[in-house]
Amino acid sequence: LIQKGKRVGTVKLSKSEQLDFDIEGKDTQRHIKAGSMVTAASSLSNSVLFIPKPQDLHNLIEMMTVTGDLDMVIVEGLADDVPDTAPKVAVGEVKGRVPGTIMELPGPDGELEGLYHLIDRIMDKSEVVGEEDRVLLRVAGQDVTIKAFVRDYLEGTVRGAVGALKVEGDATSDAIEVNIPRKEEPKAPEEGGQLRSLDID
Repeated sequence: LIQKGKRVGTVKLSKSEQLDFDIEGKDTQRHIKAGSMVTAASSLSNSVLFIPKPQDLHNLIEMMTVTGDLDMVIVEGLADDVPDTAPKVAVGEVKGRVPGTIMELPGPDGELEGLYHLIDRIMDKSEVVGEEDRVLLRVAGQDVTIKAFVRDYLEGTVRGAVGALKVEGDATSDAIEVNIPRKEEPKAPEEGGQLRSLDID
């Protein structure tokens, strides 16, 4: 995919108890053991970010998009928070068909050309989708451009939350509008006045 000019990010979801990438005795290892909430290391050729607690897939992808403009993120493994709308490829023997599965490969090297073609079709479709079919994000009245995988996460999260409510309409297909008002700073009490409790939405 990279050879075809795609800007790709990757995520490996591991079932290991702990991931160890740092070298014992190095300064970054001492930072981590001292209790640093986040530890970053940068060299002349690469950078690494250490977070001493697990992150959900949405947070990982959000952090990755800060580092550059990605065309896609490929995830190895399956997280519980992956929306049904996210395209998935089953490799090897997989028990049951996961919602959103678009292709099944018997092994890691099977039918890769067909997979490349399918990915191209998905990307082409996402680029020409009409305005009325897109998830629109506006912050302070300004439209924000979002990539397909971020759009899928937003849509899956909102539709899932609305679907759990008792509302009219079909949360899986109908248009949904969400408006989050500006968060106002609480006013300080006047001199000599009493401090009253505040209701926070």
